[in-house]
This record gives sequence, structure tokens and C-alpha cells, in this order.
Amino acid sequence: MREKDLALCAGLLLALFLPVSLRADGRTWTFSTETVDVSATFSSLKVDSNGNVHLAYTNPGFRVNYAFRDAQTSKWFHSEIDKRASFTSLTLDSEDNAHICYTQADLNYAHWDGKVWQKEQIVHGAGTIAYSCGVAVPSQGGPYVTYYQERTPEDTNYLHMRVAHLENKIWSLKTLDWDGQTGKWHTILLDKLENLHIGYDAFVSGQLKYAVWDGKEWHIKAIDSRTSSEQPGRGMGNSMVLNSKGLAMISYFEQEALKYAREKDDGTWSIETIAATFPSVTWAGYRSSQALDSQGLPHVVYEDAGTLRHMYWDGQEWHAQVLAHQGIQRLRYASIAIGRDDTIYISYCDPDDGSLQVAVGHPSASAAPNSNRMKSDH
Repeated sequence: MREKDLALCAGLLLALFLPVSLRADGRTWTFSTETVDVSATFSSLKVDSNGNVHLAYTNPGFRVNYAFRDAQTSKWFHSEIDKRASFTSLTLDSEDNAHICYTQADLNYAHWDGKVWQKEQIVHGAGTIAYSCGVAVPSQGGPYVTYYQERTPEDTNYLHMRVAHLENKIWSLKTLDWDGQTGKWHTILLDKLENLHIGYDAFVSGQLKYAVWDGKEWHIKAIDSRTSSEQPGRGMGNSMVLNSKGLAMISYFEQEALKYAREKDDGTWSIETIAATFPSVTWAGYRSSQALDSQGLPHVVYEDAGTLRHMYWDGQEWHAQVLAHQGIQRLRYASIAIGRDDTIYISYCDPDDGSLQVAVGHPSASAAPNSNRMKSDH
């Protein structure tokens, strides 16, 4: 048996017997699971200011769905948004209303106005739009929606991420970076000043890139590049958060590793490898998602050849656990969000029956350590 096969078997055994609790910095989260729907693929969730959970997801029938978990009753409510999409991404505005982008051939945008869902197709006849999209909603002005333009109307390669911005009821479109094959994986956020931040991959040149719109112009820099490693790819499956200072922290993949980049006060970046991973055979297998807890510490969930793993930084070292094992259903399509009370919510596709599950982790009293730890110089 090959070395990688032995490691894979060991990982499966670990997934079966590792306790579903995580201790770090004197705190422990104990997880339970809730079944939300009978099937799901890509999921995206957020927790609002009242502790309600908002969840967008697609299913194998390419339908876009929305689920809402009431904080008082813990009950889930469902609605169907649209009938044709594969990827979806959700965010909340300042009024806790949900905004969803979704793609499959076209780019679509839906938002809840407090009474009904408002839906529109942002671009028409622009060619094939696929893979990732993202949405960010400022308190003043129209939303930003990012997407990956795969093909032109003439059916030739385009292969670049674009930024759409709604102003005066008209969508303006911009290609952010003309480097080869940029933004197939990307994340967008607004900071406290409502400037737009985008983390994305430049696949051909093998770079993780970071762009900031300061209200007047874009500032783009390369954070990690192939020159620092022989492994192909860089920036795949990225997920970004901003800390209390507005500095970016990005989880992302190279071919056989999950990495983590942190922006420093002086504008430089620290980069570390936080986990070895098995190469994926599909773009959707390179997927990480992260959120910050009340102490500003990052939690990352990520896909590892079908195993769903959760990592937590306590200020000095990383802690790791397995949340879902490999199974008949190959991919987990996970997303994480954390409430103000530090309750963790992680949505994912069940490995055995393909149902949509949400793992709910409640912080509890200090207990004996039972997590794997990895030290870092940070």
C-alpha cells in the first residue's frame, strides 16, 4: 500500500474516533447536528445580530434555497429562491436582511427587502459565468457583486473575475485583474469604512492576491506566489476575514496544503502552512471558510479529500478536529459563522446520505484537552 493510501486510512480512523469537541484557550465547544434539508451542495451561512441563522444553498437539482433558523425556537424555515444555479454566496446587510448571489451560466442576485424576495439577472448575454461569486452591501449605496467570467459571448475564453456595482439602478462592470485566470476562487468583504476588500487567486501565475478599493482606486498586491513553493496553484478555495484593526487574514490552498496569511500593521504579511491536505480532483474540493469569535480568533473549516476539518487559533497555536468523515457523497461544501455568544454554526453536506447538516457548537466550561495542536511562531 502506498504511503498516501496509508495516511488516508489513518485519517479515516481518526475521523471515526476523534471526539466532537474542541478545547482552546480554556474554552470548549461541544457540537450537535441539525438536519436542515434532504440534500445540498454549496452552502453559505451567516448569523445576524439577534442570533438568527441565515443559510443559502443549492441542491443536486440546481435549485437555490434559503433557510432561516429562529434564535428563540431553534426551528428551521425554508423557501425556494430560484430554479437554476450551482454556486451560491450569502451576506447580510446592516438591517440583517439576506443578500444572495448565485451562478450557473448567468449571474443572478436576490435580496430580501423585508417583505418579499427581489430577484434580478445582473448581466445578460455576457457569455458563460461560473464558479465563485460574492456579494457585499454597504449601508449607503448599491451592492457589489463579484463573479468569474469564464467565456465570452463569442464562446472564447475570458477567465477573469469581474466586479459589478449597482449605482442609480444601473450595474457597472469592471475586470479587476488581467493576470491569467484570476478569481476563480475569491472572497469579498467591506471594512468599517465600507471600502471593498477582495482576496483571490491568480491560477496561471500561481499567486494569492489581495485587492482593496479605497473609494478612488484599486490597490492590488501579491501575497503568496509559486516562488516560495514548488507546489502548483496558490490561493485556491480562499476565505477572508478582517480583524478589529481592519487587517486581512486569509485561509487558502496550494496543491497539497492549507495555508494562512495575516496582514501586519506595517502592510507586510506573515504566511504559514497550517495543514497538509490531499489534492482534490475538482475545483469545489478546494474550499475553506472562516469566521472570528468574540475574541477575534479565527476558526477555519475546510475540505480535505472529503473529510471536513475544523481548525481554531487560540493566539499561540492551532487546534484541529474532524467534524465529518469521508463517505459516499464526495464533497462537504461547508460554511462557518459564529454568533455573538460564540455559538459556532457549520453547514455541510452529509457524507453518507447527502443531506444538509448544520453542526452547532456551544461554548462550555473548561475541560481536559482533547484536540490536536500545532504550534506556530505567531
